[in-house]
Amino acid sequence: MLKNLDSDYFFVVGYAGSGKSTYAKMLAVSLNANFIEASDIVKKVSKLQTRSDLASKTADLDQAIIEELRKVEKPAVVSGVRQVSILQAFEGNPIIWLSVPFEKREDRLTRRGSTKDNISLKEADDLDNKLGVGEVLNYIKDYHN
Repeated sequence: MLKNLDSDYFFVVGYAGSGKSTYAKMLAVSLNANFIEASDIVKKVSKLQTRSDLASKTADLDQAIIEELRKVEKPAVVSGVRQVSILQAFEGNPIIWLSVPFEKREDRLTRRGSTKDNISLKEADDLDNKLGVGEVLNYIKDYHN
């Protein structure tokens, strides 16, 4: 259950197929907040087009993302942040980690047609880890211990 309903930002994170966008959109509606897809901001500030391109991210890119997020009308529900540095910049705002079993995520992606870059779920998980999703989970665990 969310405790800080008066927060400026709500971050929804998890692996591919975990339901981040679906949950974040529903949360945004229920909070009368803006819905932001983090990958759209990344593409805007970096001109990168695929998740594979994002693996070459830099600290400069993270800072550009942070600056764009600060411009967003608040409150905002942000789906898909994969960098700990971005969550740290907005520390104190709720982070919602969606944990869904591999098989269920695989089924969702199969029904959806594929992952966004036509790669297997295993490859998507590997890429998510390269992008920092595993670090995000560790950050959340450390933050709440």
